[in-house]
Amino acid sequence: MCEIFCYNSLKPKDVTPYLEKFFAGSKYHPHGWGLANLSPDYYEIAKEAKKASDSEILDEILSDNVCGKNIFAHIRLATMGEMKPSNCHPFSKKDNNGRTWVLVHNGTIFESPILKEYEDCSIGETDSEKILHYIVNEVNEFEKDSKSTYHERFALLKEIIYDLSRHNKLNLLIYDGEVAYVHSNMQGTLYYIIKDEELMVSSHPVSDEDWLDVEINKLFCINNGKIYYEGYEHENEFIATPEQEEFMKSILDRLSDGDDED
Repeated sequence: MCEIFCYNSLKPKDVTPYLEKFFAGSKYHPHGWGLANLSPDYYEIAKEAKKASDSEILDEILSDNVCGKNIFAHIRLATMGEMKPSNCHPFSKKDNNGRTWVLVHNGTIFESPILKEYEDCSIGETDSEKILHYIVNEVNEFEKDSKSTYHERFALLKEIIYDLSRHNKLNLLIYDGEVAYVHSNMQGTLYYIIKDEELMVSSHPVSDEDWLDVEINKLFCINNGKIYYEGYEHENEFIATPEQEEFMKSILDRLSDGDDED
């Protein structure tokens, strides 16, 4: 599995201290890192198939301080796909109305036949990238006649994500070129804090403040440091099977063995 981070605020702020704590988790998520600074007017994405703590590129980025209103970050523990840049998050794709969508994912897709349709248009091997292709394709179909509003896109995403969440772990952060979205369907795997016109979401708290569990089985739309929309609660909570837990344990054991050999 991976870890994800989102910073969303009313005004651009320096997020570097939070990012440093987030990327410190790369010891157990060594297969790549990614960072996106997002706005309606521009976006910047940097990513590398390398442990974040060993990255000179990331060191240089953080040394200059990272300021913005919408920041996504990701550290990868590969369960599908090789350790290469095309499998690193964030993923991005432009829709037919010129908005650039960005997605980071923490989880695994076990069942979703519809994503197989997007294998040919994917650069990498992850199901996470296919999720983004699927979402943007559905948005393009919806917007054939006119550009959608925030509320219409939220309603569309809600149905797409709720359907994908059946039998799959789907902790997602999505930016649609204008606003951001948050979804989790596994208890104790995503946290948030709201303060001073800023909202943060992370797989683990990145400050000593009082973080709360993200309410599972709901889609949230966030913008300007606030929750704009909140979806209804679906029933697709993900609970790992003993086989899935053993699979993840085997990955962590291999990583621990590798650390001992260094």
